[in-house]
Amino acid sequence: MFKIYKAKVENQLDLKIKVVRFDRGGDFYGRFDETVRNLGPFARLLQQEGIIAQYTNPETPQQSGIP
Repeated sequence: MFKIYKAKVENQLDLKIKVVRFDRGGDFYGRFDETVRNLGPFARLLQQEGIIAQYTNPETPQQSGIP
């Protein structure tokens, strides 16, 4: 879904997505094993696209700008 959203923003509005902010949930952030953090698929996509991932603490909507 993000790829579709990104394409629409870039094509219809002629803008680039530069930053995405979300909590450190494993579905987006990835998982840690004994030695290193393994990026999840979404985090890898952001990295490939040059989009900055800003992480907030889980379950703290005030950190993501939501009242």
